[in-house]
Amino acid sequence: MEIELKFALSPQRQRNLDKLLGKLARTVSKPVRQHQITQYFDFADEALRAAGFGLRVRQSDDGYVQTLKALTGEGGAAMERFEREWTLMRNRLDVTRLAGTPISRLMAARREAPIRQIFTTDIARVTYMLALEDDAVVEVAVDNGHVRAGEKAQAIHEIEFELKAGPVAALYRFAAAFHEARRLSISADSKAMRGYRLAAGRGFEARKAQALDLPRDATVAEGFRRIMGSGAAQFMANLPFCSTDNAEPLHQARVAVRRIRSALAWFEPYLEPVAAARFEDTLRRFGRILGEARDRDVFIDELAGEKAEDGQNGTWLDMVGPPIEAERRAAYRGVQALINSGEPTAFILALAGWAESGQWLRPEFGHLGDAKLTAIAPELLDRLASRADKRGRRLRERSLDELHSLRKTLKKLRYCTEYCEALYKRKRVRRYQERAKELLEVLGALNDTVGTDALLDTLDTKDATLTPGIGLISRASIANREVALKQLPKAWKAFAAEKPFWS
Repeated sequence: MEIELKFALSPQRQRNLDKLLGKLARTVSKPVRQHQITQYFDFADEALRAAGFGLRVRQSDDGYVQTLKALTGEGGAAMERFEREWTLMRNRLDVTRLAGTPISRLMAARREAPIRQIFTTDIARVTYMLALEDDAVVEVAVDNGHVRAGEKAQAIHEIEFELKAGPVAALYRFAAAFHEARRLSISADSKAMRGYRLAAGRGFEARKAQALDLPRDATVAEGFRRIMGSGAAQFMANLPFCSTDNAEPLHQARVAVRRIRSALAWFEPYLEPVAAARFEDTLRRFGRILGEARDRDVFIDELAGEKAEDGQNGTWLDMVGPPIEAERRAAYRGVQALINSGEPTAFILALAGWAESGQWLRPEFGHLGDAKLTAIAPELLDRLASRADKRGRRLRERSLDELHSLRKTLKKLRYCTEYCEALYKRKRVRRYQERAKELLEVLGALNDTVGTDALLDTLDTKDATLTPGIGLISRASIANREVALKQLPKAWKAFAAEKPFWS
């Protein structure tokens, strides 16, 4: 398993790197410079990529190396990825070496199918070996070059920190210190994934939350580390690609923020309160910035749907679009400013290092780190479930703000059931999640109408040309709200009747 952190680092920020590393490490080796040309192989239908692996042959000053490597991995900010290498005598793929690997069955089934080169990378690499505290050893690799597929090429300027020995927490501490001295840009985009996108001519595909397959005997410490890592990985993967051209990465980045906040709320009784509160404040602020853009994305989509249903009044509706689109682009500029600030990188490194260190537990609960997660999971789930139950009583008397609070609590509960899905019988877990999802869909539809009304209030009502369009959208919103309010009691009753799977 390879454990590494990857960041974008412009050539300007690579200057005087030797001096900086000398300040941050106990000892630094002399730089080793290499020219690496790497060919990536796959079948015509990209079956290896679909299976989650990259297959390559690299030519460098040391000779030829064939590598099978997972395209993604666990571990959050620091990816833990499967990797196997073979030294070759010549610059040619040897598929016989793949016997006994995770793709051996796939290769056997496609024995007659041609495998071909998909893209190449041409990289000038400089590596340093660092000795850090806690007997940690980290390899720093600075890469400059490009990935090429046919006539298309894309520049690469990045830095990798790979842990060779010692605790993962030491890797995060080093990366945080490096970031403070020489700002890094968050990145989870491998050369292989960039090459595949370039070859296929497709854009970035937003990354949804990955299933967290915790072992049944997972400890509290392992569970917390991997849950935090899951949210961090989703956030890292999507944030750099947030743009007005594709709304999905921003949506998934916002989901990641919510998932991390949900985990902090779940473990709250045992968390060191000062650090937890600071992380929560930062996440709330990130969520607000992303939410400004996301709310306008949703409004624009709903406006398009309204126009499709009511073509007769399409002209009035068209007039409402431009001012909201202007707000949307302004909100996305705020998102881009956040990305460029370097704060998300600092946050992820701090959160991951905190989760790895064990310092996240209150001192009086330090002994719980080695206990099984199943020992405390029911109690923690009960806390959220009882909060949802309290907020779900007397639904017909609840205000829209109170129903929004119910929705937020229920979302946290649903995310936390997903975190520990592998710890219980999956059939019961998924049935409970399905009831929660059905209720959340109704509450979400209700919340969308509140968001629509809030955005309509931001429009300059002194502009009389907008008034007819605002009226049309407002009436549709009121109608949708009435439908959701009628559906709500039945959805709540079905959820409340579902027995908690952890009982």
